[in-house]
Amino acid sequence: MKSKQLEQSDRQLLNLLGRAVKDSAVYLLDVSGCVVTWNVGAQNIYGFQEPEIVGQHFSCLFPRELVELGQPSNQLQQAQHLEFYEVESKRIRADGSEFWANAAIAPLHDSTGQLSGFAEVVRDLTERQRTAQVLTEIQAKYKTVLQICPAGILITDEVGNIRETNAAAEVILGISNHPINPSLSNILDWKMLTDRGDYIPASENSIAPVFAENATVENREVRIVNAKGETIWTRLTAAPIPLECGGAAIAIADIGSCKNNESTIYNLEQELRILLENTPDIIAKFDKDLRQVYTNSVIKTAPNLLPKTVFDSAQEKWEMPAETEAIWHQAIQTAFTTGTQQVTQLDWQTQGGLKSYQACLLPQFAKDDSVASVLTIARDVTDRQRAESVQQQQKEFLQTIFDYMPVMLAFYNAVGELQSVNREWERVLGWSSSEAIEIDLLAECYPEPAYRETVIETISRSDGKWYDFQTKVRSGYTVDISWASIRLSDGTRIAIGQDIIERKQAEAALRASEERFRATFEQAAVGMVTSILNGRFFRVNQKFCEIVGYNHVELLTKTYFEITHPDDLPTDLAYARLLMAGEIPNYSIEKRYIRKDGIAVWVNLSVSLVRSSEGNPQYTLAVVEDISVRKQVEANLERAYNRLREREELYRTLTTHAPVGIFQTNTQGDITFVNQRWCEIAGITREQVTDNGWREALLPEDWERLRTLRQNHSQTLALSAQAENVSADGEILPAQTTMRPVEFRFVAADGKISWAIGNSSPLQDANGKFQGIIGTLLDISARKKAEERLAKINECFLEFSSDPSENINRLTAMCGELLGANCAIYNRVQGEMLCSLGEWYTPGDGNLAECEAGEICYKAIKAGTDELLVVRKMPDTSDVQTDRNVRDDRLQTYLAQPVKCQNISVGALCVGYGSDFIPSEDERRVMGIIAGAIGVEEERRRVEEALRLQTERERLMGRSPNASANLSTFQKSSIPLLQKYSSFSIATEF
Repeated sequence: MKSKQLEQSDRQLLNLLGRAVKDSAVYLLDVSGCVVTWNVGAQNIYGFQEPEIVGQHFSCLFPRELVELGQPSNQLQQAQHLEFYEVESKRIRADGSEFWANAAIAPLHDSTGQLSGFAEVVRDLTERQRTAQVLTEIQAKYKTVLQICPAGILITDEVGNIRETNAAAEVILGISNHPINPSLSNILDWKMLTDRGDYIPASENSIAPVFAENATVENREVRIVNAKGETIWTRLTAAPIPLECGGAAIAIADIGSCKNNESTIYNLEQELRILLENTPDIIAKFDKDLRQVYTNSVIKTAPNLLPKTVFDSAQEKWEMPAETEAIWHQAIQTAFTTGTQQVTQLDWQTQGGLKSYQACLLPQFAKDDSVASVLTIARDVTDRQRAESVQQQQKEFLQTIFDYMPVMLAFYNAVGELQSVNREWERVLGWSSSEAIEIDLLAECYPEPAYRETVIETISRSDGKWYDFQTKVRSGYTVDISWASIRLSDGTRIAIGQDIIERKQAEAALRASEERFRATFEQAAVGMVTSILNGRFFRVNQKFCEIVGYNHVELLTKTYFEITHPDDLPTDLAYARLLMAGEIPNYSIEKRYIRKDGIAVWVNLSVSLVRSSEGNPQYTLAVVEDISVRKQVEANLERAYNRLREREELYRTLTTHAPVGIFQTNTQGDITFVNQRWCEIAGITREQVTDNGWREALLPEDWERLRTLRQNHSQTLALSAQAENVSADGEILPAQTTMRPVEFRFVAADGKISWAIGNSSPLQDANGKFQGIIGTLLDISARKKAEERLAKINECFLEFSSDPSENINRLTAMCGELLGANCAIYNRVQGEMLCSLGEWYTPGDGNLAECEAGEICYKAIKAGTDELLVVRKMPDTSDVQTDRNVRDDRLQTYLAQPVKCQNISVGALCVGYGSDFIPSEDERRVMGIIAGAIGVEEERRRVEEALRLQTERERLMGRSPNASANLSTFQKSSIPLLQKYSSFSIATEF
């Protein structure tokens, strides 16, 4: 009877509605919940055809887990008592895919008032969720811009009332520690002064055109009176917000310090602008999506390059061959992936002929050391003329170009005061920029007055020609630098310098070559070497190369400081200073050099100073005699006396107290000795070791690998024994062979696996005969465990879904597994209560928030710190009688790590142990990392909740939310709700 009533009345109406509404599923259910009608919108959303679904219970449209929870029946029961019941939940399509849907269920009654069925309207919310995600990303970018922007940012409504400021604006306006002064709450009421100090009428306010004429005001310099009553110089840029809500965005910068020294700032900006305007390069900046976020004006005048070649996204078509475009994309991707500088060549045929550009790609890093953008510098290597006009850049960008210039740059104002220097200048001369400004630089670099006057006269000419000067650097050495100086129209000077020490060294070497050859330098039977005054070698003979083990090329890149034994260097330097001062004509000492192979070699060193015809020191000449054999004989005699007495005691002490395991084998490879540390690492006794039980303690695959390596090593030793050599005293010794380090695993009696790494070397008796192998064993279990934890954390992050709750559960479970806990739980504070959102093997009914553990979580959250709370020996606490888990000895130790969202503790990640447990530093870090990841998911959940509240409010106000509406309209309507229900500040224009 009820089905007939549906067919005769409600079905006709619903069929008519279903034909009219094609973007929503509209269908009828009978009293039991079986589908009676099915419209085109339902077919489009669910994918079921009408014959497939009519007669089926509508629970087939829900995922299995929701059916098991009884949601379909619960929704029908709720709808019976309401005019209509609206809910958002997951639904399932014919192909098995899930989607979020908004469902409205209305009960239907017959003429007698009896329930005859239900009408359900379902809308697909997939597009709305995508829109919400886009809004979240836009909001995050806006907040980031406000946080990092060095200028003050203000957002006003349509009549000038200030609605939002960043920290920089609050500092400038003097309101950082108290609310906005009423006199500053409306930007049109700001007190602005003329240069003479007179007040400007409100109608002539510099920002008035933004509101009166909907015009943009750029870089307007005005004086304003802030909340503290201070008159400050500011630079204003304001623009109307092109939205229905109106208002304006204003950027304000405090330029008071700049105004106090305005000429200096102007000169610096002009100097930096000249650098960019005269560069022949195209400079561009790319973000992670390969979109160009900046390019200089050179591209506008570059011949045969269409604008879309540079200004469009890298994902669109470029006016260049496919193979050239592929090279360009690969270079940018490599810079982002590796974080290293890339250099590539781009060639393509244009209307003006073949164009060739050499591009240098420099990665720029974010605070987390990831590559945030890539700066590209492309140079036209076909020598075609390029434009000299460059737009003004951000100071940080200009400073990057300035610092990476491969020549020394220094800027002086019109009165000769140093303004700034680049990194190359600092590297060569040794002073930092701030130090150089504070000292009399010319007096430091050119201490001789007459010579300094010559330098000053040359700088004053500023004719752009290069002049060579001997310049004293901060370290005290004198280096040769070639300087060129140019003067700008306002009197500013730019000094450009190049380190020409190599050129000067070559000239000096050429002038002294005849003298060195007359000394039969190369034919000497002893080592001979010459060094410049800073200690760097510039000529060595073959005998000296043999003594120290370096070739000629390697030695010419070193100083004698670098290869002198550290214990002998102070004595050598003391004599060298006396020699340079003219207090001694020469000196001779016994000292040690460190050979290339790391061995110390004793020499007798005789050093003389070679002077120029004017008597100035030029370089040192040293004669080096190898006395290592004599020293070795002396040392051997002394060591032989002490060795017999000390060796046994030293070996016993070493094996007893060494932090590593030590073992020794016989010639057949059987272990004959191990120390106690070796047994502790392997997890076996000494008796088991000598009975070859150590082989059984190894994992089978590790023993097979170790056995193969030992066999190969034995063969190598046999071959080495055949290739005998004779020592200095005539004794025959086999060649030394060392086995490479090997990693393997031991399995203890309780099944615990420990990792170890072994190192071994051949053991010889006094006659050089092979006696076996001696080696060490190092426990690396902790390192292996840390690597495994890190891999699991990375794997978990890569498997994140779009559902924050699911991700929190996954992170909670991973925390329990990695820390070897009995249980793990994540509790969130809601009001004064704790809500468990993530659980893993929780005891009892899983509600730890009701027991003592819940109180521990609450204490950790309310503490407001980042510290891990550790509670041990829980059965000894005062609440043992009220805590079922503690009373039953299920939990002995409890760890609680606060979880923060926007630097506010919102919950706690907790793990419990059935035994006493002390977390290590590594385990503390693991909990901190996972708690931080949960905080990120909590942040995302809050944003999604704010969007849901926005939709609910629109529905209650009588407007039907449309997920596919224009994004800007969606933003304007969602911003008030997000501001009310979340702690975010929402952007209305970007």
